[in-house]
Amino acid sequence: MKMINVKRFLGIGKFTFKDHSAYRFDMFVWIILVPFFLIVEYFLWKTLFAASGETVIRGFTFSAMITYYMMSHVTMSITHSNFDQRIANLVRSGKLVRYITKPITYFRLCLFRNIWNSAFRAIKYATPVLIVGYFLIPNLDVNYINAGLYLISLILAMFLKFAYIFSFGLISFWTKGYAGIRIVRNGVDGLLRGMLIPLIFFPVIFQKAFFFLPFQYMLYVPIQIFLGAYSYSEVLVMLGMQLLWTLIFMAIALTVWKKAFAKFMAVGT
Repeated sequence: MKMINVKRFLGIGKFTFKDHSAYRFDMFVWIILVPFFLIVEYFLWKTLFAASGETVIRGFTFSAMITYYMMSHVTMSITHSNFDQRIANLVRSGKLVRYITKPITYFRLCLFRNIWNSAFRAIKYATPVLIVGYFLIPNLDVNYINAGLYLISLILAMFLKFAYIFSFGLISFWTKGYAGIRIVRNGVDGLLRGMLIPLIFFPVIFQKAFFFLPFQYMLYVPIQIFLGAYSYSEVLVMLGMQLLWTLIFMAIALTVWKKAFAKFMAVGT
């Protein structure tokens, strides 16, 4: 792989920042909505814990459960990627051809933009959630070693999610419509990532199967690392699985992208 051109990388960052700044109303809405979702989840689980009469549900105390959802919003904000939709739009409009003469491949451009997107979203969306969570969560206890391991896992999750989304977006080269596929994908991987409920609520046989699938490594695993649910030896295994799936989807994305772009150019000519 070619060395990263720092000047070009910073230039993409500047362009991405302008892109984020152009949608200030949307940004303001989401800055309000994301913490609001956490507040709703707080009262929902407070009611469920009170109704159950239990102090621990599936290994989660009330404090740990709200921390899970707080870190879920933080992780989702930072790892969010919509390059599948961008690819579909470019294919449908035929505007993908403009990237032929670019000094940087479209895949690398998307990768760099994704890194900058994650950084800006961490500031815009993750920070307000952490502030609200600090005041909401009783007995919030942060283990700094686990927090550091979470950051490593978060970075891997960011690259994994990008490669997965980019790979999925390439389907649009062979289909007339991608919107329906995207809706199904969002629903399936949202459930299997642990976005709706922690995966520990699934039957044990499903939990064992999830270990061999990529989805939990995009969200559930980083959060569980933050919560200290794994021993340090288990954390190493989880990080290894994250890295493995990241490399697999990066390879898929690059390989299929070359074939898809060649197909696009053949049709165009």
